[in-house]
This record gives sequence, structure tokens and C-alpha cells, in this order.
Amino acid sequence: MTSPISPTSATADRPAAETVRLVDHLAGELARAGVTHLFGVGGANIEDLYDAVHRGGTVRGVVAKHEFSAVTMADGYARTTRRLGVVAATSGGGAMNLVPGLAEAYASRVPVLALVGEPPTGQAGHGAFQDSSGRAGSFDAAEVFGPVSRFCARVEDADELPELLSRAVAAARSDPRGPAVLLLPKDVQQARIRRPARGAAPTPAPGLPPSASPAATLDSTALGAVSDILRGAGRVLVIAGEGVAAGDARAELAELAARLGAWVAVTPDAKDVFDNRDPRFAGVAGVMGHANVEDCLRRADVCLLAGTRLPLLARGGLDRALSATEVVCLGPEPPFVPGTALRGDLRQALRAVTGRLPARRRACPPHAGPAPGPCPTRTAGPPGEPSGTPRRSPRWRPPSPSARTSSWTPATRVPARFTSSRHRATAASWSPSAWAAWATPSVPASAPRSPRDGAPTCSPVTAPSSCTAWRCTPPWSTAHP
Repeated sequence: MTSPISPTSATADRPAAETVRLVDHLAGELARAGVTHLFGVGGANIEDLYDAVHRGGTVRGVVAKHEFSAVTMADGYARTTRRLGVVAATSGGGAMNLVPGLAEAYASRVPVLALVGEPPTGQAGHGAFQDSSGRAGSFDAAEVFGPVSRFCARVEDADELPELLSRAVAAARSDPRGPAVLLLPKDVQQARIRRPARGAAPTPAPGLPPSASPAATLDSTALGAVSDILRGAGRVLVIAGEGVAAGDARAELAELAARLGAWVAVTPDAKDVFDNRDPRFAGVAGVMGHANVEDCLRRADVCLLAGTRLPLLARGGLDRALSATEVVCLGPEPPFVPGTALRGDLRQALRAVTGRLPARRRACPPHAGPAPGPCPTRTAGPPGEPSGTPRRSPRWRPPSPSARTSSWTPATRVPARFTSSRHRATAASWSPSAWAAWATPSVPASAPRSPRDGAPTCSPVTAPSSCTAWRCTPPWSTAHP
């Protein structure tokens, strides 16, 4: 009877002279794809990859103190360099710590490749340490990472790696971009795979599509419709988003705005995609933005969205004006507001639309610019303080004796912050004297006081341990009567 063959035994039995460790091949392919840094935290089931990175010397390994820190490093690396961010983590809790960072990269369309170690395949379902195979009652890492990734696969055979790696990198870099996850059992990492034959034509770098004109992927009908709308518009407001930075399309955005004579606003997460000192700059859009953006939108004939779907925080306060303005959108995904969309590569879309506009540059109409809003003020200050003096926050003051008596009684007048029924029941059981003792602050002589009226100025952070003026501890705590 033929003995069972493990998934990697076929490659492991090949002559050593013709083979290379899978992790060495993986490190080399990452370097060919333009990766310069790998972020992560080491562990028993990912140590072979770190060994390969160290031996190779082309990709620099950066060890973090926590996997969440490592995945956010990879996220930031991808955003700033426009390269693929790579993070590596071991099995179990180390792998699970990647989930929040990958979810953020998924939501923000950031290309990140996560390489996650797992126990050897032969131990899956047999009580392996940190088993995440989904067998024999263990959780399945593929099901955990699936919802927060564009591509997720377990490499069960070493010969599958080249294809799966190429698919993972392509998924991370293709629109909509985002994380890709490869689950690497330890024995697969250690397996040996065949070297490419000498003199053979080099294979394309993983994840790089064949050479083709991205402009060919733009819909000609949508391109014509968008171009006609913009040519017929007298006043245009461009709202640019993070997709402009991700697509390295700042120059194309500036040229299109100049051809249109448009105002340019930016979303809160894309403040650097257009020169803030340019006369065309209208400000930041949305709930954290400038009022001038809404004014320009009300005056505009067309609103052009470039590299943004205009989510809620970027369109807060603009919905009414948007409903009365024609909207066109350039980018790989449809916008959250109704409008005419030209979907596809943003950089190519900007170039294609600009090419159909008159070559003459136009000045933008006058506008107020991104003027800051007024500083919050108080209409009435404490005694001796002028009305309208700006204040960070009102200072705590002890309640008057009459207020303590009427406000801190049990049962019928329990403080409103005791929302839980258990807390209300506990508070109601207190005697009036217990309430009075708790409500009366005990301020030691060492507590800081106001030079004006002598009131205590300590906060829950700066107060001496013996100071109860702020009453940080809830009254249902065992520290109270």
C-alpha cells in the first residue's frame, strides 16, 4: 500500500541544487515587486520568513512591538511611497492583532499584503498550538480575514505560491485596492521549490498587469458625456479626494482645474492634493471644513468629484446644495451622491477629460477663500471677567448647600448619570447623610486654587489623591459609603 504523501513532499524530494526555500523565493519576489521594507512581529510560525529577509538583504525587516503597529506602518508606507505595504505576523493572537489595521486599509483602499504564519499542515486539526485551520473545532483564519481583504488564500502546497502571490498582489493593487492575505503553514515556508531555469525568459513581477493602455478601459460614452457637461459649465467646483494622492494625479488635477477655471476644494483626508496657497483653493469640504466651500457649491453649475466618493464627513452640510447642482465623478468607484460617473483609472480619466477641453487656461471666479471660522466665546463669564472672554471650558465649582440638599437625595432624585437600573437601585439605598458626605467636596490645602476667587482648579488628572472636588470615582464604588 502506498504511504500517504504530504502536500509538500513532492517539492521537498527534489535535488537541493535545483531548488530554493519557499521563503527565500518569496523574499526575492517581494523585492522584484518594488517592496523595500517588511513590517511585523516575529514568532515561531513566521520565523523562517524573517530568516529569509535577513539573508536576502534586499528587503529590510522592521520589527514592531505589536502587530497592530506593524500593519499601520505598512499602511503608512503604502500611502507615502505608493508601493505595496507588507506586514508579517505569526499565528494565533499575533494574526488576530492584524485585523483592525487591515480593516482600516480595506476601508481606505490601501494596498497591503499580509503574510500570516500557521502551524504545519500535518498538525492541523490535531490540537496544534494556535491552530487556525478551521478543523476539529479550531477557528478558520481564512474566514476571519476574508471580510477585511480583497483576496485571502491558504498556501497548502509550495508549488501554489507563485500563482497565489501574483493573484494576491494584483488584488491589492487593482481597483478597488485594499489588503490581501496569504496564510503560510510552517512546513510550506520551509519547503523547497524549483529554481527558474537558467536562460529562461524572466517572469513578470508579481501583481503587475501586462502592458496595456489604461485609457482604453475608460468608457467612451461616459467620457463624452462628462466632457460635454464640463465644456458647457460656466462655474465649476472641483472636490478632490485621497484618490488623487493614491493615483499620483496632483499635476493632472491642477491642469484640469486651470482649463476649467474652477474652484478646488479638498476632502478632510486629502488636504495635500492641491496647493492650499493657490488662488483657486476654496478650502476643506464637509463637517470639518470651510463655509466658503458651500458658498462656491451654491454658485457652481457643476460639481466635479475627483478621487472621492464624497462620504458623509466630506459632504456634511452640502447635501442641499449638491441636490441642486449637477455632479460628475471621476474615479474607479461610483460616488455616494447621484451624478454622471466616468469610472476607471483616475489619472488617465483626468488626462482624457483635460484633452477634450480648450487648451486656454482660465482664472477662477472671485471667492472668499478658506477663511477660518470665529473662535467660540462665552457670553457671560464669572464675576470680574469681561463678557465674551474665550475660555477652554467652565471650571468646576462646588454646589451651594441648598443645591446639595435638593439635588443629592435618594430614591426620587437620583442623579441623571445613574442610567443603569442597578446603579439607580444602589444609589437609592443611600441615606441622605451619605449623599451629603459624597456631594460635599474635600479639598486639601495643597490643591491648586484660582488667584481670583480661591475656587479649586484641579482636574481629575492633576488633582491630589486626597482631593475629591472632582469626584472622579462613581458613588456606587466600594470606595464610597
